[in-house]
Amino acid sequence: MLAALAVVVVALPGLVVERDLGGARISAAERLAAVNNVRTMLVQAVGGAVVLLGAYATRRQLRVNQEGLNATREGHITDRGRAVDTGPCRASTGCNRAPRSHSENA
Repeated sequence: MLAALAVVVVALPGLVVERDLGGARISAAERLAAVNNVRTMLVQAVGGAVVLLGAYATRRQLRVNQEGLNATREGHITDRGRAVDTGPCRASTGCNRAPRSHSENA
């Protein structure tokens, strides 16, 4: 990974500038400025890719957490190893009775 980043920062900008110039002659100061501009653009592109991957990972994690909350709300989770029957009572209805375990129903 670090080797790829080193290639992007060190070697690639010079190659891009040489290809873009197509053999034209420019001063050393102009060439260095062009290489620095290409280097800046490449580093920003890599940074943008990292931000996009982070946004994707965050969205995925939020979706997983939301599914877990939905499973808890719908009664698909156990209470210390016992399955809990919430019956028709849901969090949105405001029922005040305690949930019954399956062992109490049998």
